Amino acid sequence: MKKNGIFKWEKVPEELFETLKRELTIQPISALYSPEVKTEVHTDACVDGIAGMLLQLGSDNKWHLVYCMSKKTTETENKYHSSKLELMAIVWTLEGFRQFLLDISFTVVSECQALIYMNAKKSSNHQIARWSLLFQEFNFEICHGPGVRMFHIDAISKAPVLNSSDTLDSLIENKLEVCLTLSVEDQVLMMQHADDTLKELILILKKDNEDRIKEEKQKVQNYVLKGNGLFCVINYGARERLLFVIPKSKDGILRLFADEEHEVWNDLEKVQLEAREKIAKGQEKMKAYYDKKKSGTLLFDKGEIMVVRRNPKATGESTKAQSRYRGPMVVTEILPSDTYRISQLEPSNGRLYATTARVRELKAWNEDDDEPGMQRPKRTVCKPVRSGDFIPDR
Repeated sequence: MKKNGIFKWEKVPEELFETLKRELTIQPISALYSPEVKTEVHTDACVDGIAGMLLQLGSDNKWHLVYCMSKKTTETENKYHSSKLELMAIVWTLEGFRQFLLDISFTVVSECQALIYMNAKKSSNHQIARWSLLFQEFNFEICHGPGVRMFHIDAISKAPVLNSSDTLDSLIENKLEVCLTLSVEDQVLMMQHADDTLKELILILKKDNEDRIKEEKQKVQNYVLKGNGLFCVINYGARERLLFVIPKSKDGILRLFADEEHEVWNDLEKVQLEAREKIAKGQEKMKAYYDKKKSGTLLFDKGEIMVVRRNPKATGESTKAQSRYRGPMVVTEILPSDTYRISQLEPSNGRLYATTARVRELKAWNEDDDEPGMQRPKRTVCKPVRSGDFIPDR
């Protein structure tokens, strides 16, 4: 409408207005929640906001709205990737409708394949991992809804009504937990059906005996299925006793139902403590072995004279008479990790011998050493301190 224009309510606007009122009031209209009928949760997300709808199939075979909600994204959330926003919309909607969705089967319809993003990121992103844990308390399947069928939820997400500065993580932290009171027997049954190993035994016992293969019969020969629970048969003389089978990872009061074999189960905290102690002892042992081979006090300077350990030569005779050291040698370079580059003082046969050696293979040169082969034959020398002081007498 133009500025200072004349507003006219004529026939066409009146017809459109009546059409709008009629479409908003005709069936299907909103319905009361019922846990017995088919349920769907529709979600959508955009930069401006996220939204969720709870719909149920009525007796007229049409979907009726039970509840809907939306909220604006925070300054941090509107920078999320579209897949992460869609995943956040699913988590936020399930948390909002939690009281309706617990203990029923339902379908989540989303325009984006958000669970693919969650499966790819939950191992590397702590936030996504926390969100994925929330899905474990719901029994649902997710399917993709084409955009042409999601106009209803798309409109709500683009015009959110709740303006909250709370992030999804803060809402999750402050949520109220729903606690179910179960007897000890019910807790055991619940854990049995959640354990993969025990679930396999239960499925085998549900088969007829003639339908079980030999390996299956061996697995369940000491077990029976009574009601929905798995029991272990224990013989006490002439009578039998049935005991609950407890998953290995469970502890606490449920251990009262365990048989004698359960007493030898390992406590996880005790196993971890023993592992840490063994690791610490192994580290100390390796350090002692390393320090034994590594000299921390015997150091040589550049130009210092020493002898180096040599390997005996295989001559077919005893090696006791062979010299164990070669020298004198001089340090030409100091290398890392107690390693030295050494060489002969003078060339031998026109060639100057040079090598590298660890400090444990070296020994200070001493002219008074009476070990065979330590000194060069037919030569008298003075005890040198540095290579520059070594002057042989010819």
